[in-house]
Amino acid sequence: MTDETSGFRVPASADAWVHPWRDDRSDYETEFRETTLSEMSGEYGFPTLFNVRDSNWVLFTESDVDGRYCGSRVSLAENDFMLKVTFPPDETVETERPLATPWRFAIVGDLDTGVESNQVLDVRPSFQLSDTSWIDSGKTAWSWINGPSPGSFEGQKRFVDYVQENDWEAVLVDNGWEEDWMPDLADYADERDVAVCL
Repeated sequence: MTDETSGFRVPASADAWVHPWRDDRSDYETEFRETTLSEMSGEYGFPTLFNVRDSNWVLFTESDVDGRYCGSRVSLAENDFMLKVTFPPDETVETERPLATPWRFAIVGDLDTGVESNQVLDVRPSFQLSDTSWIDSGKTAWSWINGPSPGSFEGQKRFVDYVQENDWEAVLVDNGWEEDWMPDLADYADERDVAVCL
């Protein structure tokens, strides 16, 4: 598979909440912006949300991206109001039959319907681990949400201290940490009986 022809058509007047796709990032974490479909062009990551009329909303997204098929985004040519499902650059899919694609779907209704829907989880097969003995749950501090980025060694030490002071179990160090100081952070956390999750 090298391309798809599936897509979603939305009225040009629809208000939109979308996040532009950036090829220099490998995530879906660009900032959402408010616009209208008629002002959009380019590529956007899932999910996309549109207010098509009054209290009628539609949320487009995908689910069950399990490695057999690539995740995608939507693209929109200027003055064309079809949101076309688009592969990442230079991406192709090679798989054995039967072909299984991710679900691409719309959640339609008032805004509460979209917010409260479990459709993303409901359409994918249930996932069951046969051995859960290695899972150890607990309260975890995550610096990306509030505080320095994971690229700050001193900032990460403050989060370890916070976890220890509040009798929590772990600190999550997200993308951006430095290989040269991570062993020191692990030692610092170990001395305080704090687990480090990467």
